[in-house]
Parts: sequence; C-alpha cells; structure tokens
Amino acid sequence: MSLLEVLTIPDKRLRQKCGKVELVDDNLRKFMLDMVETMRAENGIGLAANQVGVLKRIITIDLSEVEEIKRQENFYPLFLINPEFTLHSDEKTYFNEGCLSVPGSKIEVLRPKAIEIKYIDFNSKPQKLYDDDFLARVIQHEMDHLEGKVILDYVSKLKRDLIIKKISKEQRL
Repeated sequence: MSLLEVLTIPDKRLRQKCGKVELVDDNLRKFMLDMVETMRAENGIGLAANQVGVLKRIITIDLSEVEEIKRQENFYPLFLINPEFTLHSDEKTYFNEGCLSVPGSKIEVLRPKAIEIKYIDFNSKPQKLYDDDFLARVIQHEMDHLEGKVILDYVSKLKRDLIIKKISKEQRL
C-alpha cells in the first residue's frame, strides 16, 4: 500500500462532481486500501476519492477509534462505492466538523440526524446502511465531497475567503 496526496482547498478538483464506479476490481480495491492508509496517516476518519485526486464515487471511513457504538467485527474500515441516499430524517443536528482538505478549520454544520444509504461494498456486493449517530454525519460529510462540496460551503463568503487565504498562505510557507 502507499500514501496518497490529500488535496486541500483551493484545489479545483475538490469542486468537481465524482463519476460512478463501473467496475470493482483488484486495482480499485488496492486504491481503496491506499485511501484507508492515507486517511489513517493523516489522522482522519473519512476520505472521499476526489480528496486524493480521483473523481470517482468512493468513500472510506474508519470510526473504530472514536465511535462508542459497538459494531460487528470487521465493520471498519467501511468502503462505500457509488453511495446514494435513500432516506434523510427531518430532525437535524449541528456539529463542528473538520476536514483533511480544509486543515486547521472547524465549521459548524447542520445536517439530518439520521440517514439511510445504499452502496456497493469492497467485495462488489450491494448493501444498505441506516445510522442516526456520528457515522451518519461522517457519511453526509464525505458524500458532500462526491458532489464537489466542502464544509466551507456552510459559512459566509467572507469567512470562506479568510480561511482559504490562511490555508493558501500556509501552503506557500
């Protein structure tokens, strides 16, 4: 496995919509394992493929170190290929979210509390998943990425411009 470069704003690839995965093969599985290794090396809990420059509908998530809910063995890492929402609850909650592509920033985001998705897993099997806790929030955050959306889209233009300017300056140094 190898580490991938995590893109940060204002990289334009983060604003592009991701295309559907047509085939889950060994090359794609290796890429997803590289995503997990990269996510863990960056101390992240979720990563979308476009955050590493690949415009495909792929998400990796690993909450095994932060989630209090006990999941079945080998639940994490979670691989979501071509995820689609099938349910959003009417109830919404706020949470301060961070993002590997927006380093050093926390943004308060209002999202539905519960979601259900359908997706293809690592082994190319169709799956459904319902959650009304932290995993639901992480999935929504990562699915935003697949649509070319980042957490800065939840703040004013002034605050967004200040954060981008700060990150751009840090990258130059």
